Amino acid sequence: MNAREIIQVHRQICDCLQDKRIFDAFILMKSLLKELQEWWAISQKENLETVYKQLLTYYIDGVEDSERQHFYRDLQVNIYTLADKLKELLLFKSSPSFEYIQKRYFLDKNIDFKNVIFELETYYSNLSLGDLLQESLNVEGKQKEFALQYESTVQMLFFHFWLSDEWTQTEKDFLERCLEENDFDVVLKSLLISAIMLSLLRTFDVAKFSFLLSQMLHDNPCVRQRVLVGIVLVCCRYRARLTAYKSVVEQLASYEGNRQVANEMESVIIQLIRTFETETVTKRIKEDILPEIQRLSPLIQKKMEESGDKSEDFDEKNPEWQNLLEDSTLSDKFQQFGEMQMDGADVYVSTFAALKNFPFFNDISNWFIPFDITHTAIADLFVNKKSILSVFIKNPYLCDSDKYSFCLSILQMPTNQREMVLKASNAEAEQIDELMKDENDLSNEAEAKRFSNQYVQDLYRFYTLYPKHADFENPLKEITNIDKTLLFDFILNGKESKQHIAEFYFSKDLYEEALSLFQELLLEDKNVSNSLLQKVGYCYQRIGNLQLALKFYQDAELIESGNRWTLRHCAYCCRRLGMFEQALTYYQNLEKLLPDNISVLTNMAMCFLQQENYKEALSIYFKIIYISSDNPKILRQMTWCYFMMEDLVLARKYCNKVINIHPINTDYLNLGHIFFAEKNAKKAVECYVKGLTMTDKQSDFWNLFEDDIKYLLKNGVQKEAISMIIDAVKYQTDTLE
Repeated sequence: MNAREIIQVHRQICDCLQDKRIFDAFILMKSLLKELQEWWAISQKENLETVYKQLLTYYIDGVEDSERQHFYRDLQVNIYTLADKLKELLLFKSSPSFEYIQKRYFLDKNIDFKNVIFELETYYSNLSLGDLLQESLNVEGKQKEFALQYESTVQMLFFHFWLSDEWTQTEKDFLERCLEENDFDVVLKSLLISAIMLSLLRTFDVAKFSFLLSQMLHDNPCVRQRVLVGIVLVCCRYRARLTAYKSVVEQLASYEGNRQVANEMESVIIQLIRTFETETVTKRIKEDILPEIQRLSPLIQKKMEESGDKSEDFDEKNPEWQNLLEDSTLSDKFQQFGEMQMDGADVYVSTFAALKNFPFFNDISNWFIPFDITHTAIADLFVNKKSILSVFIKNPYLCDSDKYSFCLSILQMPTNQREMVLKASNAEAEQIDELMKDENDLSNEAEAKRFSNQYVQDLYRFYTLYPKHADFENPLKEITNIDKTLLFDFILNGKESKQHIAEFYFSKDLYEEALSLFQELLLEDKNVSNSLLQKVGYCYQRIGNLQLALKFYQDAELIESGNRWTLRHCAYCCRRLGMFEQALTYYQNLEKLLPDNISVLTNMAMCFLQQENYKEALSIYFKIIYISSDNPKILRQMTWCYFMMEDLVLARKYCNKVINIHPINTDYLNLGHIFFAEKNAKKAVECYVKGLTMTDKQSDFWNLFEDDIKYLLKNGVQKEAISMIIDAVKYQTDTLE
């Protein structure tokens, strides 16, 4: 079996367990056991199957057992665990993916955790005494050596906890100490959390997930947000499976009613959902905003050059520059960019995508590391703590990965240019201090939201830009069914959280996801609002279920009779469903609220037209013409009405009228039909030829012609004549070619 086949069989086993098809899961497991050829695995599978057979026997024999559900759930968990082990062992042997190559490489690298703790404590101690040591012993080189050793240790720990399978007690104790110890820095803690998340996304382990759950109230906001992001992604990947783990259910239930956790998790989920629009935002910036800036840039440069000698006062700004900006759409583009940024959209991903080729990003751990000005890769830029870069890296809209990219690009500059950038802020120290103050004044909620947004953006970059990203299954794509996870049973089970997330789904046109939550709100709310019913109806409309859309629109109409929006959508659904009489009633009610509205009148006429009530349709069309003068679309409909009423003189009159205003291919098709019905074959052929030459694809024209044959027959055209006139048109168009 190759790696793809192993993964596929493992997924099928998990699907069987989720559906409680235990027998099928055991059958599928045989292929993995045959491939692995390990006696302990075969023996474990047989023991589990024996337990299941006994459970079945007791049930069939009618033996009462209050613990049956408990045993059944434990059996599910044990089968999951065995299937996971088989998958990991087989992939460890044969998978060419980056993760398993790294697992094979790090297999024999044992870690002495007591020694690691000693190294970390020594580093932090040296760090706190760093200034004193440098002044008294001049050991700057030694300090960098300490920093490099620390970074190497942290990287080693990241790889270990990312690639390890089951934890020993020593590893658990180490993690707890690292996360609880105040002296240990946020870089180490954050990377460990990311490593655990990556490990869980590769294969589930209840001990690792339990550890993540235990850190949901961590006092450091950066660490806590990483924990929450990890929990959400793991819950989405294993949504059905987690219900089998009693300990997980109980641990999640312990956070029920905790508003801080609920609010922050809600914010995390919204940030994750927002990644679905990143490609759209990037495309809009590339194709709309940047081209306008690039178009205007040479014009601005030209104006500056032209006006260089015109002003006697060289300190005065040339007003032509501002006029140029105001006369263009550039200010609008900047405003749009700012609005997207303020809304939390990831506006910089395309800007920094080209700056991910530095050697720094060859190390996978550096895609997850919090931004740290003391990191040896960029520390030389931050000797002056009030550097303009210090302000730049405080930008709340830039994720850590992009900050590293920017700093690394600065380091690539020639020395003189780099020094100019670093000295640029000397005259603006007060403004820098003010910006730093504003940063420190962030509320706890705003700070948490900033950390979660930046981390989600870091993850997006890893799963789309890391050179080996194709070897990882992107968990960001699995966020859409978040409401089907245990999180909504306990932490996000309040009406407010469901409402916020549903509204966000709705605002991003994710209608199926929004609908699921709106329906839950409908069941929970005794006093259902008109707005909620409208949104449920609209969701059904957008996913193509017009029957249910109409039902909810009608329910909304009962609550708030005469609502224009509801009436319009009720009418639309009825018309699309072929319920023209009902649609007409809704449009007539709407007309009372919106008299002389062209759209309403047009749709009313269309309903009459669909019911073949051409006289009533014409009376409305005449009213529209009176209101909006000669509207080509309305004239076409009038032409068709008269044609269907077999009034060929008036049909020709209005058809010629629209041709004189704005002719299209179907106008000549209709005029051809009129002449054909009048037995003027020569004129009919001329019109058909004209219409055919105006049509991009000839097949489109002939498809329209074929649809109209029944109406030609109704107007007295002989069936044999139709075939002859078609051939006459084809001969003429063939000659034209």
